[in-house]
Amino acid sequence: AGRITSVVFWNPTCGYCRGMAPVLLDREKLQDDSSIQMVFISRGTKAANEVAPFGSPVLLDEAGVVAGAFGSNGTPSALLVDADSKVASPMAIGQSAIEALMLRADLLARAARRIQA
Repeated sequence: AGRITSVVFWNPTCGYCRGMAPVLLDREKLQDDSSIQMVFISRGTKAANEVAPFGSPVLLDEAGVVAGAFGSNGTPSALLVDADSKVASPMAIGQSAIEALMLRADLLARAARRIQA
């Protein structure tokens, strides 16, 4: 709560996810209080998910129940949750759409912080 969050639906056995992992790991290194928070909802076991050492929370959804409830039909996909914990975007599917979604969200988060200051 209180921060824009990107919920990334992930699967450690998905080739597209593995290909996107370096981009997300780099993004984590650049995160600060004015950028969005990332949270992963991931299929697979704990051991399988430790392959990509994300610093962001990784919540296991082995059966895909949570992903299905949000309308994620594949990985990687992502959506935004606003500072009031409400879904704030349509589902972005694939690396380029996810990167664009996160970039727009970062810009909005930084603009909001400037207005509050």
